[in-house]
Amino acid sequence: MPFDRRILFFEWPKSGERYALVGGRSLVVLAWRDGRWDVLHEQKPKTMRGRNDAYSPLVVTDMNEDGRPEIVVHAREEQGEWYGDFTLSLDFAGTWRRIDASIFGSTA
Repeated sequence: MPFDRRILFFEWPKSGERYALVGGRSLVVLAWRDGRWDVLHEQKPKTMRGRNDAYSPLVVTDMNEDGRPEIVVHAREEQGEWYGDFTLSLDFAGTWRRIDASIFGSTA
């Protein structure tokens, strides 16, 4: 998967914090702090044989109007042909948590 299709940069207006989301074999959420990128969250596939396109960040929004961002991610099963989407949400403690998954499909 080309790099420009697996990375998403955004700045959250309420906090002014800048983030980067990097997909591919794993999903990484980073924040720009004190002149460097800090890893805030990493999600890896269940097996080491992950696909190059296992995770693709799709959109960042405030789904529930709580003032914190949610990230929608497209995920592909490591070996088969099924796929689906899940959501990461930033909680009050500043931790990214997986909060929901769609019903996974059977074709890409």
